[in-house]
Amino acid sequence: MLPTVVVNGTSVQTDYGPVQVQPSVRGGRILSATAMDYPRGGGRDSEINGYALPALQQGILPRRAATSTPCPARRAPRCPPDTAP
Repeated sequence: MLPTVVVNGTSVQTDYGPVQVQPSVRGGRILSATAMDYPRGGGRDSEINGYALPALQQGILPRRAATSTPCPARRAPRCPPDTAP
């Protein structure tokens, strides 16, 4: 069995605040991902986080192959699984 590697993603400053994800990867596949940092300004941030963070943790991202060109956060809900953007 291949080892699982946990990677601390780089924090990226977006128009809405910093975003950082920590994925667990095995054999080139994302097994899980945890949002380490994300916008917490309230209002619209809370609304978006209300569906985006559970989707991240429930397995939408584990279906994507690990690539060096991930789907941009602003397009994530429209990026199909198992395809590069």
